[in-house]
Amino acid sequence: MNAKNIILPDLCVRAGELGLLNMEPWYAITESQCSELIVALGARYPNLNVRPFARRQDCDDIACVVEGQQVVIIHDFASQGWEKRKQFVDFTAWFRAAVEDFIEFNL
Repeated sequence: MNAKNIILPDLCVRAGELGLLNMEPWYAITESQCSELIVALGARYPNLNVRPFARRQDCDDIACVVEGQQVVIIHDFASQGWEKRKQFVDFTAWFRAAVEDFIEFNL
């Protein structure tokens, strides 16, 4: 499956429409940034098949949907094989962790 064909979960799309993905330290990426990241991540990590949707401002972590609607955090520029930092069962689990990141980031 092509990464561009991975469909974002409805809740992720709605959160983006409401601006909820822009929750420090996370921020939503644009469609053009998504396309650029798909190419760049594919070059660095040829075995990855992900669709990025958010990025952390304080490091190189990128939140991505994978086939099956799971979310993985890719630590960009890590050595190949070490790029997957965390994995979440779905967008909802990632979003809950992002809220915790927001609280911790702003304390």
